[in-house]
Amino acid sequence: MTPALRVRGLLDRISKFVGLTVGLAAFAIAALVAYSVIARELFRASESGVADISTYLMAYITFVGAAYGLWEGAHVSVHLLTARLRGRVHVAASVVANGLLTLVAAVFVLLGFEFWLDAWRTGERAWGTLSVPLWIPYTSMLVGTVLFLLLQLARLAFGQTDFGRSGHESE
Repeated sequence: MTPALRVRGLLDRISKFVGLTVGLAAFAIAALVAYSVIARELFRASESGVADISTYLMAYITFVGAAYGLWEGAHVSVHLLTARLRGRVHVAASVVANGLLTLVAAVFVLLGFEFWLDAWRTGERAWGTLSVPLWIPYTSMLVGTVLFLLLQLARLAFGQTDFGRSGHESE
């Protein structure tokens, strides 16, 4: 097996694991909301922290899930323009799109790191019921954006410059 195939296999396994954790986070949100409704409506009990935890899980799903969606080719895409492009024009549009995507991902990594570092240094806490240190939920933003950038760079290295359903167009 070539080193490139080993790397791709490793990235596929990481992506599948990340996808599983995103799915579990979505299930956890559903379970928390169900608990909240039952606790509040049937038992008149407090559901402290449910909104906080659900919000943090949504951040995880958004940022980490974006990396999973990129690698798996599961993003919604509109080929209104690119479907009509051929040859060099199509290649040029793909290069521009992938360049912009890589640039935006790098900017998000820098911003995510700045948010995380500021929260870490200042000890800023969330306003919610749980009042957790903000660096904890910001970690999912940082990890997700770093993973997104790394997977985008891997896509480019593997020649996956178009967005198809499988995420592995060059195979």
